[in-house]
Amino acid sequence: VTRSSYVITALNYPKIRDAIFRGQAEIAPNKRNWINMIEGTVLTAEGTTLSSEDWAAFESYMVKNSIYQVSLLRKDPLIIPIIISANVFCVENSDLSVIKPKIISSILKANEPRQGSIGYSLYASDIASMLEGSNVDNETKEKISHVTDVVLSYPPTFSPSVLNNLGIQSNGNVIVDFWHYIKITSVVLNMRYTTRR
Repeated sequence: VTRSSYVITALNYPKIRDAIFRGQAEIAPNKRNWINMIEGTVLTAEGTTLSSEDWAAFESYMVKNSIYQVSLLRKDPLIIPIIISANVFCVENSDLSVIKPKIISSILKANEPRQGSIGYSLYASDIASMLEGSNVDNETKEKISHVTDVVLSYPPTFSPSVLNNLGIQSNGNVIVDFWHYIKITSVVLNMRYTTRR
């Protein structure tokens, strides 16, 4: 049984979109009594952690579909909420009220939980690319001229002190550890027309 087989098993569970597992060698390398113990970090389709009841059902499912006498420890992902703000300039014949929701929707869709979401850092170039329409239809993308004043922030309810110098960096990157998940909670766009010809 390999880590990848645990991941495949977890992803076959209805609510799970991403999962990572660590074995005894990683969580307690010098403790022989931790053999057959694994630690699981799972992320739901909504970008949340499992409730206690859901975790119990998931744990039972994993134990039934794993090696004999395995114990599954829970380590929830640390969900890092991010707000993206920016000015988006469009060409003169654009309908800003149509373009704005398309950009926002494309960014939120790109951020939906999928395999590889846990531990995935978000770089300033990724954000700029999405704001410039990398994930929208070509007609909409051609209407976007340029983007300025991109600002990343946390909601007031989140304390970045738990990140130990990770998270939003001064260069615009969001750097995470192997068990973090970046969740873009909102995209605030100030839509304008460009003065460029």
